Amino acid sequence: MFKMRYLRLFSNIVDLSTKSTFRKNLLISNLNVKPYSINYKTPTNRTKVFKPTTVAVTNANKHLQIELSGNDEKNLGRMSMERAKELADKSELKLVLVDESCSPPKFKLMTGHELYKAQIKIRDEHKNDSDTNRVMKEKEIDMNLAISDHDLDIKIKMAHNFYDKGHPIRIKIISKIQNKKEKNIPKLQEEFLEKLKKLINFAKFKIEKMNENQILIQISSKNASD
Repeated sequence: MFKMRYLRLFSNIVDLSTKSTFRKNLLISNLNVKPYSINYKTPTNRTKVFKPTTVAVTNANKHLQIELSGNDEKNLGRMSMERAKELADKSELKLVLVDESCSPPKFKLMTGHELYKAQIKIRDEHKNDSDTNRVMKEKEIDMNLAISDHDLDIKIKMAHNFYDKGHPIRIKIISKIQNKKEKNIPKLQEEFLEKLKKLINFAKFKIEKMNENQILIQISSKNASD
């Protein structure tokens, strides 16, 4: 009987200890959670880009101190989110988080159109940065000395399209001719290069390699040549 009471007492102590630890961990986790939540909806392999966004005022964050400015850029000072929301509703404006990296976080009163323009601006700036830093894959175009004018025109248009998209281009010209008795290959190559210089008028190119078997031409990407 005594042994059973002892086991029940020990079980209750363990249970209380477990609940106490759980409450303590829950309190700590709550202290580390921001009083407002923003879902970036960004894939994990891409850099998060902060965009101005509206934040709902709740019981959990209504006492949070923020720095507020009006849509006329006038600084309205430091206040609670609850008070800021009241000003936003009174002015028929949106309460927008514009900078969460500072303390207190910065908010701004905006119209719906102003918020849309601010978000588009951030998106376009990030897109331009990504395009500038992106390494474009080299495109290769093959042709031969006996290519017809029609097929050559198609190849040049293809090269122009690649160039406009920012790709570096390598053109490989094989010394394949219809008249197998033709021995003056270097002359034919020179004539072909002169024709290419007139056709590739959208970019500068350099000859990487030239022999009787082939010619390799390199066109740098549009970004590199600007």
